[in-house]
Amino acid sequence: AAAARRERGSLFGSDIGLERDRQMSAAATFAPPLASWIKPRLDLASTFTFVRDPNARSLLRPRDTTFVDSIAVLPRRFGNTQTATVAAQLDVQSMVRVFWQRMRLLRAVSDAVTPIDLSVSRSLISAFDDETFSPSLGYQLALGGPTSFRSLRGRPATTAGQTNTMSAGSSLVLPFGFVFLPRYGLTTTRSWYRRTDNQQDAIDGLQRDYPDLTLRWSFVAGQSGLSAIVGKAVRSVAASAGARNTRVTALTPQLGGAGDLRVSRIRVYPINATITWPFGDLSTTGGFSWSVRDDSLPGSATHGFTNERSADVGRSWKLPSSWNARSPLRTRLGWQEQRTKNALAGTARNLTDNGRRVFSLSADTDLNETMSFSIQGSRTGTIDRNYNRRFDQTVITAALQLQFFSGPGH
Repeated sequence: AAAARRERGSLFGSDIGLERDRQMSAAATFAPPLASWIKPRLDLASTFTFVRDPNARSLLRPRDTTFVDSIAVLPRRFGNTQTATVAAQLDVQSMVRVFWQRMRLLRAVSDAVTPIDLSVSRSLISAFDDETFSPSLGYQLALGGPTSFRSLRGRPATTAGQTNTMSAGSSLVLPFGFVFLPRYGLTTTRSWYRRTDNQQDAIDGLQRDYPDLTLRWSFVAGQSGLSAIVGKAVRSVAASAGARNTRVTALTPQLGGAGDLRVSRIRVYPINATITWPFGDLSTTGGFSWSVRDDSLPGSATHGFTNERSADVGRSWKLPSSWNARSPLRTRLGWQEQRTKNALAGTARNLTDNGRRVFSLSADTDLNETMSFSIQGSRTGTIDRNYNRRFDQTVITAALQLQFFSGPGH
């Protein structure tokens, strides 16, 4: 209580009490209109949080009496973030029309390319725990570089980090409703954590998403021609297939050694399709995803896979006219199944072998303008084949929502 009283603040001679927490945020965007074919953008953002707990069980004595008195003070916890992003949208169609207008072949190719999005960003973050001083205004505004985030007043941060991200993406419009979407992503990280009062250790990480490819196809029935004939059986179709390769590395320091290097490689192959039928507002969706993961750890290597399958059917049903319902009964039946298996590379020894299966059913309708009813049911089964365990859970939820409004009488 005595420490809390000493730290009460004043404004223009008036006691304003003890400041327990403070939050600050700032953002700025600069997007100059340079040309019709390029749209650059600069985004800057920062946040700051400060917490001082008057109910802390213990007090702290300043380690350096240069800035504050040697008397005990309340512990402080604060942190900040800084984000800077440089991005640009490159319109290939407009660029070709400006510089190569007479080249018909190049114009035809550029018309199929959507604007290319490029971005490079840097994020800094830091956190200080159990400190005896309050940060400066420059720290609160997240000014400076990585050095100012790692330490403050000679005190290393409890945790700090720097993340650099570079990404690029576009799409290529192909005939017959196909769209090809290539992407590229690169992320590097460096994290510092305080080991002792005067020492910080760093962990370096890198993640590269390449190749990251997706092929989409869509079809919507028309009003004439062959499309109208097909529309009698199928109203619309949307399908996609992709392949993504991700490589993740992390280097952890080790006392007296070069450190531990961990490398992970993940390949994901998803396939999804949705079909809308012309009768009963019926729609069906199915999906399949296969992912393979290889991890190289200090002293061992593992190989695993994850298999995911899903399907659901949705349809609307007309309710009896005597019910005076405002909308039909919308129902959906879904099924999901997942299996994850991980084993030591080159052996048949399984480290994990888990599975999950979910069946769900939902229905809802609008009874009138102010009342709606919904019911949901699901059964989830979780399987651990290594230990021969199974857990089933059934959940049924029914809800009646009523909305009403009141206002001045007339």
